[in-house]
Amino acid sequence: MSKENDETQTEAPEEASEETPKDTAEAAEEAEPSTPAEEPAEDAVAAEPAEEQAPAADAAAEEASENAEAGKSDYQSGRAFADFPLSPTILEGLHGLGYTEATQVQAATIEPGLAGRDLLVRAKTGTGKTCAFCVPMIENVEEGTRKVQGIVLAPTRELANQIAEECAGIARYKDLRILPVYGGVSMGPQVQALEEGVEIVIGT
Repeated sequence: MSKENDETQTEAPEEASEETPKDTAEAAEEAEPSTPAEEPAEDAVAAEPAEEQAPAADAAAEEASENAEAGKSDYQSGRAFADFPLSPTILEGLHGLGYTEATQVQAATIEPGLAGRDLLVRAKTGTGKTCAFCVPMIENVEEGTRKVQGIVLAPTRELANQIAEECAGIARYKDLRILPVYGGVSMGPQVQALEEGVEIVIGT
């Protein structure tokens, strides 16, 4: 009996020593405070799209402003025709057509055209391309010679007539003969006009 009691007494402390760490761990888990740090993180993530949208909206507004400015510059260059090295007769003809300020394509081509440079120009419809090439041509043509010095090719007779009217208006105060030549009509009057002499021919 004494031996069994000794074994019982010996095992009891071992069981107590095994339970103590477990109880301590559970107590530590229960005592450990909860961490609500994840909730503000969600708020921060939710706020990021709003911050990204603001620069995107600013960029869109800036792009729209630039496009509006670009559209305006197609028709306004900020340069008056009087700022170009043009003769008074040409300026008077332009004024008679109601042209005072050059469009962007006109401002870019008139001076190179006056200098005799070869040009390949593309611009939107209605921005004044006809005037852009007619002005330097008419300015450089010597008046009164009755010899062909300028030729314009057009894809249709309607456009040929339109160009001829534009040239005639610009050259109104200069002694030039301008002749549109195209098919679909009697050639007799056109041939006769060529024989009498013209400075500019617009043909198809």
